Amino acid sequence: MIAPVLAAILLLGVPFLLFCLFHFLREANPRERVAIIPLSSRRDGGLDARVSFPLFVLEKDDYSMFQVETPDKIPCHIKPLGIESGEYLFWDAMGRALRVSTSGEQVTGIAFCKAEISLGDAFRCYSEVHGLDADTTGPVGQVWCRLQQPEAPTSPGQRVFARFFRTRRV
Repeated sequence: MIAPVLAAILLLGVPFLLFCLFHFLREANPRERVAIIPLSSRRDGGLDARVSFPLFVLEKDDYSMFQVETPDKIPCHIKPLGIESGEYLFWDAMGRALRVSTSGEQVTGIAFCKAEISLGDAFRCYSEVHGLDADTTGPVGQVWCRLQQPEAPTSPGQRVFARFFRTRRV
């Protein structure tokens, strides 16, 4: 008596739960509707002025950052498969979040998108994770220059104590 009822609940309940879970996950991460900026050149030979180069790129797994000077250098620095799988975050020189699209080994477009984190937050994460004591406030270009400067030389004793007392956010 109980077995047929349990079987009916399982047959009807499990698909319903999977359906609900699928729709919940889809609504939790809606697709962004943004316009793709084609990388094909305009008549005057330049790119669309809305994207300012260089691009700042944050690698999500180790919080390393680097610059990409031009669109044709993107595949030189980053594997397109990594771009498609979302391993990187991009910002333009104005600090606006970008999404880079690829097809095969070529970059096909750059789109403005909603930022997962701001460029300022990315600079702070990079500075903290890599043990830099750089000021991360101010214009983007100046902050990037400060982050790229080597730390001032300190005595060996100061370096040991600095490692113990450095604060990190989790």
